[in-house]
Amino acid sequence: RKLQDPPKIHGASAQELIRILERPEYRYRYWAKREIRELPAETVEKALDAWVAQLKPEDPRLDHHRLEAVWTYRSIDRSRPELLRKLLGSGNHRARAAAVHQLRYWHKQFPDALKLLNQGANDDNSIVRMEAVIAASYLGSREALDAVMDVFQHPIGGHLAYAARCALGSNTLARHTEGNKDYDISGL
Repeated sequence: RKLQDPPKIHGASAQELIRILERPEYRYRYWAKREIRELPAETVEKALDAWVAQLKPEDPRLDHHRLEAVWTYRSIDRSRPELLRKLLGSGNHRARAAAVHQLRYWHKQFPDALKLLNQGANDDNSIVRMEAVIAASYLGSREALDAVMDVFQHPIGGHLAYAARCALGSNTLARHTEGNKDYDISGL
């Protein structure tokens, strides 16, 4: 594979910086996102919308590009629920996990956020289930807690067990579980 030349970052336009998000090198993407945060949000939003619109479904890195877009929208305090929904349905468990992670911040824009949390809690992959239970602690409602309780219907151990114990013991969710035998997590 031929190495690309280093990109121009400082002083680059929003469009140029956003194109850097396609690169495989993490450090370049990181520097570009730092520079993007210094630009007017409206300028970045317009350039980001155009970039996302031209992404090709056959691109093997499509999920990666979509995630970079979601994270960049978040950095300029914008959201694109339709883009996140595509990632939540991805065939790539890493993309689904990152999307469930993002759901904790954009959940108010999803009328079916609890259903999406429940889907995450029932995902085949334990990392996605872990992100769902952590996201529930950000929502903090009894309904969010109930949405992720299915996580215990699947194998649980290691990082997932630790995350579930911490999330269910968090201030936001513990108020719903304390003294309620239906939410006994002592076995974790």
